[in-house]
Amino acid sequence: MTTLIIKKVLQKVKSTLQRYIWILALPIFIYSWIEYDKRKTDIRVNREITYGKVNSSSSIYKKYSKRSYNYSFLYQGKRYDGTSSAYTSDDIKYQMFYKVEFSSKNPSHNQMIFDTAFVQVIRNQDHLDTIYMPYEEYLKNISRYKLSKQQMNQDWDQSDTRAVDIDSLKVLMNRN
Repeated sequence: MTTLIIKKVLQKVKSTLQRYIWILALPIFIYSWIEYDKRKTDIRVNREITYGKVNSSSSIYKKYSKRSYNYSFLYQGKRYDGTSSAYTSDDIKYQMFYKVEFSSKNPSHNQMIFDTAFVQVIRNQDHLDTIYMPYEEYLKNISRYKLSKQQMNQDWDQSDTRAVDIDSLKVLMNRN
């Protein structure tokens, strides 16, 4: 008898929820939209740009559609994490750097821009210096460097004096 009453009450609650679920969902949707708009406005008004590193990703809906990418970046010596989404076809490379735009007032409001992949290059000339080079340009420079190094080795092997033009070597090393 009591189980029958419980079943009827549960059915009544279920049917009521199904009829009025939109009343519960609407305020959640409106609140989410307002927060999203505040975040976008904050980024637009207090915009700063830096580079962030893609750490991981996960599927959003289907295996071959959009993915959510987790990344981290540094601002004023502090690490911030973020998540942005992109299509699988955008060919996002893991452990690569991409531009991140964020709010200088609240760096937790951020989004990654997936248009160009960058490589972090640390130079040690007079002092340590970090630059971010577009990945495609980096590949070209590496190829050029390997060809130049190969040519130098051939020239070295063919020379009688086995002497290297130091100024040429410095120019070659500073290019990279």
